Amino acid sequence: MYYLTGSNLNEKSAAGGGAYNTIVLRKSDTINGLTDAEEVDIWKNKTIQVSDSRKDAITGWYWAPELHRIAGKWRLIAMATVKSTEDGKVLNDGWAQCIFTCEGDDLMDPDSWKYEGYIGQTTDGQKVGAFDTTFFEYGGQCYYVTPRDTKIFITTVDPEDLTTPTGPRIQISGPDRAFERNLGSKQDIEEGPAVLLHGGKVFVTYSCATVDMHYGVCLVYADLNDDLMDPDSWHKYQAPLLTTADLTETVKEGTFTKDTTENGQYKGIFGPGHNNFTIDENGNTVIVYHARDWDDSYPGATGDDKYGLTDPGRHAYVNSVHFGADGFPIFNMTPEQILSEECRQITLTIHVKSETQTPSDGGTGSTAPSSPQPSDNPPASVPTSAGRTAASVQNGKTYTVGKNKYKVLSTAKKQVAFAGLKNKKAGRL
Repeated sequence: MYYLTGSNLNEKSAAGGGAYNTIVLRKSDTINGLTDAEEVDIWKNKTIQVSDSRKDAITGWYWAPELHRIAGKWRLIAMATVKSTEDGKVLNDGWAQCIFTCEGDDLMDPDSWKYEGYIGQTTDGQKVGAFDTTFFEYGGQCYYVTPRDTKIFITTVDPEDLTTPTGPRIQISGPDRAFERNLGSKQDIEEGPAVLLHGGKVFVTYSCATVDMHYGVCLVYADLNDDLMDPDSWHKYQAPLLTTADLTETVKEGTFTKDTTENGQYKGIFGPGHNNFTIDENGNTVIVYHARDWDDSYPGATGDDKYGLTDPGRHAYVNSVHFGADGFPIFNMTPEQILSEECRQITLTIHVKSETQTPSDGGTGSTAPSSPQPSDNPPASVPTSAGRTAASVQNGKTYTVGKNKYKVLSTAKKQVAFAGLKNKKAGRL
């Protein structure tokens, strides 16, 4: 099953202000089915008696929830407003990253969700981010990746006690590129990290330049064999991997501003950011991200509120992830680039014939036709007559037959695999 979580604005906020007051969950057996799937409020404002002397009041804002499988249970990591008191002493009063655990198998049952607490300080006395913290595990070690003060940090955590980091807070990235600065809001921003493991590397995507049309998906990375708690192990990709320019068609030239009617007109979506990853029904990696539609308009979302945190116009989108020859992910391929129009309909003609050739003597290399003989190790069959003997066919070799190339998998089992077209310009699926 696929699950989609998020937080919803209350009725007042739908008109342009207020708090995100519920954490929601949808369920479907396909990714596209999530679009119209029933939405369930799995967490609302509650006051929890954590211990005899401690009480936590958990209320909205709820922000950026993530669903993870940790230590055999489904968990939600989400920002909430937490007022925590113990023996009359205020432990926390404001935004915090909370852990919610599903005690059971039915994630859609609100009564199954239990509040575990909020994430405390790292071992060097530093706070994790108030929002957008993510989790991953590699090589038996668990990590939080968290934004704080417009930078990205990493720390370690024990999966049996998710509220207590077990390591220091180590910076792995900071805003030092032009694309990370929003000139309109005068903000340098790195936030919304997400983790993708592939090809011996750990990729941490993050969002930059705030949530308007300048928002984009950027990347830092490290080799999985390196010490991930060493800041020198991390490197920044030279440019954003997904931006408004990848998703927008310009109707009328202009400058990206909040007043698009006079300064330009655009079609499509814009401001992609705060993403995550999953796999589609065929096992291929996909990226799920927030973006806005140029045609959306919400009452009350005007002026400084338009495209801001209280403009409810951000939606979830999905696109395929591909990997270049250098091993780095590609997020911005169009459907036409993924599969060209001329390759969407194909015809295939298969010719099958029986022909067996065996050596005529004990290893001279000469061959002659003979009647098929029973054998525990029969020769491989090349798909069509290729002007070569069965004895010359070798495992692991690739042979051209007609317009196609075939790789011999097993001469004993007479198995070959299609390895491509002879003419590279003919197109490829």
